[in-house]
Amino acid sequence: MGGRRRRRVVAEHAERVGLGRIVRLHRQHRNAESIVGWLILASFPAVIAVGAFLVAGSPHWRSVVVGYAALAWGAVAWRHWGPITDPDGRRWFVVTERGLLIWSTKSNAAVRAIPGETLRVQGGSLAWHEDGQAHELVVPAVSRRKALLRSIDSRAPGPSWSVGRLASLASAGLATVLVAQFAAVPLALDIIRGERPGDIEDLFRVCDGGQAFSGAPPYRGPGPHPVAVRLWTSHDLQAQADRLESDAVQLVACPDRIGRSSEALRSCTWENGSTEIEYQGHYRVEIYEVRTGREVTSFEISGSSSVPPVPACAPYRLDLDERPDHSEVESYPTEAALAARLSPLVDGEALG
Repeated sequence: MGGRRRRRVVAEHAERVGLGRIVRLHRQHRNAESIVGWLILASFPAVIAVGAFLVAGSPHWRSVVVGYAALAWGAVAWRHWGPITDPDGRRWFVVTERGLLIWSTKSNAAVRAIPGETLRVQGGSLAWHEDGQAHELVVPAVSRRKALLRSIDSRAPGPSWSVGRLASLASAGLATVLVAQFAAVPLALDIIRGERPGDIEDLFRVCDGGQAFSGAPPYRGPGPHPVAVRLWTSHDLQAQADRLESDAVQLVACPDRIGRSSEALRSCTWENGSTEIEYQGHYRVEIYEVRTGREVTSFEISGSSSVPPVPACAPYRLDLDERPDHSEVESYPTEAALAARLSPLVDGEALG
C-alpha cells in the first residue's frame, strides 16, 4: 500500500473509531544498536587499511573509503527499510487528536486504537487502562521516537525539524560530499579512463615495482615523450619541459647505484677527527613506460668527477643528520648530463 493511500485509510479508520484527525505518523524501523556496533567494528580495519595505503603512497585507500561509506549507507537503509520480525509486521504509531492508533502494515488494519483519556507516557513505554485492565507497551524503534512520546503527551504535532535532526542530516550530507569528491569520483574516473598519477611523485612507484598507471598517455610514435626522473636531490628533474603535468608523462627514469670509482675524488677531515671521503658514483638508469610499467631501455651513467677547487672541504661540518664519524659518499650525475642522455628518448621515435 502506497504512502498516500495508507494515510487516507488510516485517517478514515481513526475518524471511524472516534480518535479524530491525524496529528502525526511514526514509522517503525529496525533497532540501530547492532548495526552501529557492526559499523564501529568495521571501522577499525578500514582505518588501518587507509593508513597503510596512504603511507605506501597507494591510491587504493579510495576503494576502502568508498566501500566503508557504501556499508554505512547500506546499514542506514537496512535500518529504515529492512524487514521487521514483529508478528504484526511493521507498525505505524499514529498520534491523533483524541488518542493513539497503532496500524499494522502486515494486515493493513489497526492493531490497537487507544483513547487518550487514560493514555500516559512512562519513560519509553505507554500505559493505559482498557476494559478495566492496565496495559503497558514498550515503544519500539520508530522514526523520531522522542517526538512521538512528546506528541502523545501534548496531542500536538510539535516541530518537524529539531536541531539534532538538522545536525545529523547536515553531518551525513557533508560526509557524503567529502567521500564523493575525494574518493568516489576519482575512483570512478580511474575505473572509466584508467588510473592517472596525482602528481609527479606518484610516478616513482613504478620504479619500485608498483602498479602502472593505465590512464597515462601511451609511449608510441614520434616525440616528444615527456620523462620524469627520480633524482637524489630534493627535487625531481622533468626533462622536456619546465613544468610537466603529471598525467602527461609517458616515461619514468629510475637511477640505481651499481658501483663507484676506486680512487677518491676528495677526502675531508675536521678538527673533531671526523672524515668524509667522496668517490665518483656509477649508476644504471632504467626507463619504464608509465602506462604499462614495462622496461623500455636502460643505460649507465657516471657521477660528476669534478671537485670544487676552493675549498674542496667546508671549514666545518654541520651534522644535522648525525652522520657517523667516518663516512663515504658517491657523487651523482649532474642534471645536465642526465638530461643529455635522456634527450634522444624525449625527442626521438618511440622504442619497441
